[in-house]
Amino acid sequence: MKPRILAICSSALYMSNLRTSLLRNLEQQASEWRFLDVTDLLVGKLSPGDILAAGREADVIVLNGSIFTLQYPKAFSGGGFYSRGRFPYPGYAELVAALWDLPARRVFIADNLDLHGDFHELDIRPERLDALIQFYYPDRFTPRSRVEPRFVDPWMDQYVTPEVNYEELLKIPVQIELADCLDPSEFAGRDFPKYWQFGVPGIQYARRKVARAAGHLNVLNEPPFNLAKLPRQMAAALHMVIRTKFQNKWAIGLSRFLHHRLLAHTAVTYTDGSAYDYAVRKFIEIPAQRSVLLCTPHPGMADYGYRDGVTHIEVGPDEAHLEARRVLQRPRDAMVRAAFENTWERHRVEVRAAQLRLAIEKFAAGTLRSARFHQGEFVYEE
Repeated sequence: MKPRILAICSSALYMSNLRTSLLRNLEQQASEWRFLDVTDLLVGKLSPGDILAAGREADVIVLNGSIFTLQYPKAFSGGGFYSRGRFPYPGYAELVAALWDLPARRVFIADNLDLHGDFHELDIRPERLDALIQFYYPDRFTPRSRVEPRFVDPWMDQYVTPEVNYEELLKIPVQIELADCLDPSEFAGRDFPKYWQFGVPGIQYARRKVARAAGHLNVLNEPPFNLAKLPRQMAAALHMVIRTKFQNKWAIGLSRFLHHRLLAHTAVTYTDGSAYDYAVRKFIEIPAQRSVLLCTPHPGMADYGYRDGVTHIEVGPDEAHLEARRVLQRPRDAMVRAAFENTWERHRVEVRAAQLRLAIEKFAAGTLRSARFHQGEFVYEE
């Protein structure tokens, strides 16, 4: 008899986010599993008793990190995906606590809050987990102690550093790597005209500030990426004024569309993985939009199928504008095509969902020790 797998998740906070697309694909591919969305509590489709009863019947429970962030009281600035205040369902915290007492083995799909040790505040209990699916697989980020001082951002002091409490996550017996992925709608169907030669999109991390400042030489122009944030920021402002619980998914979707279109119209784009060098989405968004990727060296690029000098160019922020000039002076079609094809073949959401499904089913069968990316392939160690 096959192990019974129950996935408990929440779609409300990620209505236009990658995680929703990933969970939907996982649900479509894993037709023998049972999926429950805790936000159905709000409309009366589920009761806490229904969820706990399903949990008692399961051999393995897959917990998505968003069911815990529903309890997170912090209101993120700038139009983030998190709700203001706690999940508006009486007894929700008690339901989450009760999930830890179920007899089934537990798999946890972590989100980025866990890198900074917030799992304690969220009542995530690593000692009760049997498998961890995480973006920050071992050796995929740089510890704070090794960050170059000039690239230490003020925001880094607001959170617990990655190396603090991280060892608790590494004690979870089975570790599964989860790299970012893109929905097919996030790939440019063709090569768009390039209105801008050089761009440095995203949050103003220290290295990106250096790359932007160096690029203002009247030779390379930075596209107005801040415009893409306006719909999301307007939705966030409305959310704060009228106290709506969840932000407008159409505004978030429009922001993403504008962001991608700006990337598609930019010839060369630079990004980094923040000061901690983890794999932010821009590492795959830029190639998917057929812009040449310049980036800081990332400890996972080769394993994800990208090759320096073939699919992208690894360069520090001080030299980014000079490298962009060199790229613009020679044909770049082969690099754009190689990066696009690798992203489509290895980092599309359908591919990632299939990898996760097989990893979880191997774990449920008791045969999986770890799963990770290695030299362009997703490898299962049994």
